[in-house]
This record gives sequence, C-alpha cells and structure tokens, in this order.
Amino acid sequence: MKRRARAESAKSRRRKAAAPKSGAARPVSARAAGQKSDIARLSHELAEARQQQIAPADVLRIISSSSGSLERVFETILENAVRICECKFANLLLVANNGFRIAAMHGAPTELADLIVASGTEKQIRF
Repeated sequence: MKRRARAESAKSRRRKAAAPKSGAARPVSARAAGQKSDIARLSHELAEARQQQIAPADVLRIISSSSGSLERVFETILENAVRICECKFANLLLVANNGFRIAAMHGAPTELADLIVASGTEKQIRF
C-alpha cells in the first residue's frame, strides 16, 4: 500500500502548464507570416493588373474625344506608361526624315526638355 500512496502523492505534486492569459501576445508562426507575404504580393499584382486595364481605356477615351490632334493622345500614353512602369519620365519618338522626332514628353528633367527645345522648333534628333 505504501507504493500506491507514494505514487498518488507524486501525481498530485505535478502541476499543469499554465494556460496563456487572454490578451497576451502570441508569436506569429512562420506559416502565418508566409500567408501575409502572399496576400501582400497578390494585392500588389491585383493593383498592377487594374492599372494595366485602366490605361488602354484612358487612351481610347482621349482618342474618341480628340478632334484629330494626337498630342493629347501621346501625352496620355506616356502618362500611363510612366505610372505602370514606375519610371520617372518618358519620351515618345516618331521616325521622320532619317531621324526621330519627339512627339511627346512626360516628366522629363528640365535640362533635357531645355536641350530639346533649344535644338529647334521641330524637336528633331538626327543620326
């Protein structure tokens, strides 16, 4: 009988692990962190896809409302290209007379714009 008494007393001495208190900070598991990064990546891809779908609609709207002048159409194309490509500026060049003619500029640095304007009224680049 003494053995049983000792065994029972040893069991009663063992304590259960303390349950976490409600409101206590819990560590984020690697899986949850991975899911958050997947969600962020997918959200970015969705926003990018929306921008790519809106850009042609903007260009088509400008084309339908323009009365033959292509300058506004070219500016809209460049504006959308800069936004989608996340670049600082863009130029649209047309081939003309063995060279290129600048049809439109968006966000170009002032030094570049001044250089092109100073080279002539036609904004022509020859090679």
